[in-house]
Amino acid sequence: MITRCLIAAGISLVMGATTVAAQTCGGVYTVKRGDSLSLIADSQYKDAKKWSAIHQGNIAAIGSNPDSIHVGQKLRLTCIGGLPQGLEGGTVQAAASSTDDTAVVTTSSNASAAVQVSARDRKIKLVTADDYAPFTDRKLPGGGLITEVVDSAMKGNAEVKDFGIYVVNDWSAHLDPLLTDAVMDLAYPWYKPDCNAMPDNWRCQNLHFSEPMFEILVLLFTSKERPLVFNSDADMEGKTLCRPKGFFTHDLEGNGRLWLTKGLVKLEQPITMADCFELLEEGKVDAVAINEFSGRTAMKELNLEDKVDVVQSRPLSIEGLHVVVGKSHPQAEEMLELINTGLDGLKRSGDYQRIVDSHMTRIWESF
Repeated sequence: MITRCLIAAGISLVMGATTVAAQTCGGVYTVKRGDSLSLIADSQYKDAKKWSAIHQGNIAAIGSNPDSIHVGQKLRLTCIGGLPQGLEGGTVQAAASSTDDTAVVTTSSNASAAVQVSARDRKIKLVTADDYAPFTDRKLPGGGLITEVVDSAMKGNAEVKDFGIYVVNDWSAHLDPLLTDAVMDLAYPWYKPDCNAMPDNWRCQNLHFSEPMFEILVLLFTSKERPLVFNSDADMEGKTLCRPKGFFTHDLEGNGRLWLTKGLVKLEQPITMADCFELLEEGKVDAVAINEFSGRTAMKELNLEDKVDVVQSRPLSIEGLHVVVGKSHPQAEEMLELINTGLDGLKRSGDYQRIVDSHMTRIWESF
């Protein structure tokens, strides 16, 4: 019965009208003496608050501390609102178009026109869901950032002869029973807990994780009237954070923090993101702790941009979004190898960065 609710989702893109008046945008910035991410954002984007966009795009090079940049370091800057211009390695951007790009979901199971599909080969089934912008949603270009990455990685791996991406809009069913009963082979996107610190975590015990498809910053959103200092973990002792019910909490426990176990930090978990920001406005919590994109989207939708600040000193954590497979799957290791090999090829070809840049441009221009 459960397979009847699955919807095959092969992603195709219907492009808008031909564009004109192209110019280059984005590219590689070389760090100069005295630079900080906010100063670079101010000079290149004319908006110091876009420091986190630079951090987000260069997590591998910068690490968790946004201050750990050095003279001569090369940072890739995504094109946002037509800026920055004149940098080496910029891409051609369309200045105008009569229609927007539209993502169209079709019912298709073939991997790619470039890959020979054989009925004799095993079909790999991946499951995701809608309503997780900007990562997965059939209304988004490419089905969302992670869906486009996964789809392209699978298509780019010649060893993958046939696969399908299915949408089941019940996230709670993805890991169990869909993976545990082998109805689906792979699921995405899922966070990976600190399994060294929390070996008893259900995901650690039951799942294998791919290399991260994408990494995001988890930030602290706080009231401008009550600034929050976060230079070290000790600064958070006695504070009250808010994160909607159902969201992960492993970053509050991992890396030796044990904030909740030891009662060092209190966590409020209302139903919605809006509830968290209401508690922040009322002074009942010190900060909303959420991934950057969800937090900034909520700030915009709730008209809180003049009342809420993002703590700039450091992220709360950096979390990867992974493809997962059940450890009980008889071909678990092979499945992981297929997706990881596809992702590696996508990065080596430059297509991974192209996909990420395209989505990041849209995302940041929406804030």
